[in-house]
Amino acid sequence: MKELLIKYLPAERLVVDAPMSRYTTFRVGGNADALFFPKDESELALAFKIAKENGIPVYTEDELDKLEL
Repeated sequence: MKELLIKYLPAERLVVDAPMSRYTTFRVGGNADALFFPKDESELALAFKIAKENGIPVYTEDELDKLEL
């Protein structure tokens, strides 16, 4: 999975094995397999397309805010 993302998404906006504690309010959380920060709608669409075609789960920022510990 990571190899696909690295191959097709811009490296400067893709964090592999991203420590989620850097991105959460309470500085908690383990590593995400990958975290992508698209610059525009076309990059976002590409990321969703890759994920859908390869069965990669996708969580939006809003969905992550609602996760219960």
